[in-house]
Amino acid sequence: MLDQLTPVDYFKNVWYKREDLASWERLDWPSGAKVRQYIKMIEAQPNAPLLVGCSAFSAMQIYIAAAAEKFNVPGIVYIPGRAVESDATRYAREKRVEVVDVRPCPGPNVYRARARERGKELGAFVRWDFMGALHDAQHQAQNIPADVKRVLIPTGS
Repeated sequence: MLDQLTPVDYFKNVWYKREDLASWERLDWPSGAKVRQYIKMIEAQPNAPLLVGCSAFSAMQIYIAAAAEKFNVPGIVYIPGRAVESDATRYAREKRVEVVDVRPCPGPNVYRARARERGKELGAFVRWDFMGALHDAQHQAQNIPADVKRVLIPTGS
């Protein structure tokens, strides 16, 4: 399932690669390329906690929370402290993710550094596999029609 190619659809003279359907399970569950990639990373490091340092509004919190719940492993998210929590942070807390609000937080280098420190303490943890994500994107490009001359890549978090 993880290596299945997501569909390519043609609509109003434009081809669409349907990465929103990657690892789709149900309407109330996150899906997309990052979910598929996290599942592969978790399978490569079974039982290890999930750890990320990301922005307070990042969907990465949602991916970590859903994957941690699905695979019954701890999820840990380091974010800049905010007066009002984002929907992503509330979702993570609802899924029992350990959310660490870093205060004061002058920039991403601070909460990411704290996450790296925590990773050293933990020893083993699921880390984002940048090269794996690139290979996944390359694999998913296989079913793009040969006559396509331009590819636009909308990105999320």
